[in-house]
Amino acid sequence: MIHLFFKTVGLVPVGVATFGFLFLVFLLSYHTIKRSYAQLEIDRNLLIGASKDLYLVAQKLIALIHEKGDFLNNYDTILSLAGTLHSEQVAVKDVVRAGILLKKELDVLPAILGNVKAITESKEVENILEEMKKAEKQYEIAYSKYAYNLKYYNDFISKLPSKWVALLAGYKKQ
Repeated sequence: MIHLFFKTVGLVPVGVATFGFLFLVFLLSYHTIKRSYAQLEIDRNLLIGASKDLYLVAQKLIALIHEKGDFLNNYDTILSLAGTLHSEQVAVKDVVRAGILLKKELDVLPAILGNVKAITESKEVENILEEMKKAEKQYEIAYSKYAYNLKYYNDFISKLPSKWVALLAGYKKQ
């Protein structure tokens, strides 16, 4: 039956139609990969910016904690992660990882402030805590966008035919 189809229609039109279909599939895959990668870069930069903003607000709280006494056990870890976050010589994936780990380290600050009454009585601390809540909300939004787009991008380039297009175009999993 297939032989009869090729004999009736001809091999050239079937070949051209098949090639056209494959070309469109590859073109669509390439465009989607390119767009997803660009969005991932944007979201990565927003996440890094949100991490830096969160650290700047937390730095104010850390200074207040140090004025009242040394209650912060993880201060060295926070400084190390902040140094990585602000470094321009570190790979981007390490900066993102440092931002995520820094967020986890900074989660203890409000708990520490709640235990130290000398600090919590200040109106300045309340304002800084409000700033920190806003910065944490911005961070959470940026992180959820980044995580979603990272999963979408990695899933898309791991399936055929997008996998072949990604290999040809030089895109890799992030």
